[in-house]
Amino acid sequence: MEKRNLYISWTLRVFLFALFVFSAVTKMFPIFPFEKQLVDLGFADWCLAPYLARLIIGVELGLGIALIQNHYLKRVVIPATALLLVVFCIHLSYQIAIGQGGNCGCFGQFIEMTPTEALIKNIVTLGLLAWLFKISKEKKDNQRFSIVLLIGAFSILFMFMYFPFSPCGKKCPECVQYPCPPCDTVFVPISNGGEIIIPPVNPGPNPVTSKFSNLNVFDGRPVSIDKGKKIVCFFMPGCDHCREAAKALAELSKDPNFPKVYIYFGDEEAEKIPEFFEVAGKKYPYQVLGIGEFFTLMGTAGETPGILYLWNGNIQKSYFGEQFNKDDLKQTCNK
Repeated sequence: MEKRNLYISWTLRVFLFALFVFSAVTKMFPIFPFEKQLVDLGFADWCLAPYLARLIIGVELGLGIALIQNHYLKRVVIPATALLLVVFCIHLSYQIAIGQGGNCGCFGQFIEMTPTEALIKNIVTLGLLAWLFKISKEKKDNQRFSIVLLIGAFSILFMFMYFPFSPCGKKCPECVQYPCPPCDTVFVPISNGGEIIIPPVNPGPNPVTSKFSNLNVFDGRPVSIDKGKKIVCFFMPGCDHCREAAKALAELSKDPNFPKVYIYFGDEEAEKIPEFFEVAGKKYPYQVLGIGEFFTLMGTAGETPGILYLWNGNIQKSYFGEQFNKDDLKQTCNK
């Protein structure tokens, strides 16, 4: 009987280990949808979401790994795993109660599950944990709680090291969305350590929703592309003219008042992107688009390099091919 319970115990432990690690890994690739889900659910804003997402996935990964080691399994690991599932069940029950559907994010974008399906999965998993708790035997000697702590700490540390991100700056009172500042409000330090907040003198044209608003994630982070002044570029990684334009923008960007630059790259020769930034002398937030999507977004009349100056989503000036003029762009942005 004892040998049979040992066999069942290890079968359950390996299965639960695989389930939790799989759940954690599917949330990692990509991690942005999980961060967005935390924001959409109201658990965090865009400054807190990167921290919370990595913490949750790290805890889930650590608990999965801890299930196949023998230290404090019955006294700590199984109860902690069950507690995490109970918290998920309460949240899923609330989603069901208010009629919220869609993908719950339990397995990221890899396997889509409704809140009801996820709740059933979690209840079954709780049953398996209860069975494992009942048949498991834990020695009281030679138990090292430090092993459990190290597993948890390294799992969380791995998440923050493997998925680095830039912390948000100070939130501007003129802005309603992170990261900050997407508007023209200026923070001026003063001698006593405080700040004078200078609001924008010219609010600019009435805000509009531009064609770039649906493709506003650069370097894995959302950007308020239609808020304030922005420079949007269309570059090919292997294009010499594009590299020269990027180098000119790097010179203009030395002025702190120059608008932030964001790049759409066509996916031809995408492996040359690091080399592109080396030649330009500055790295900009970017995303890579398929060639069809790239030229559709730029417009049929456009050719690379394409550089557009936006203010509140309105295109103020555009340059395509050999039209780009660094001095003209600087004067236009300063008007």
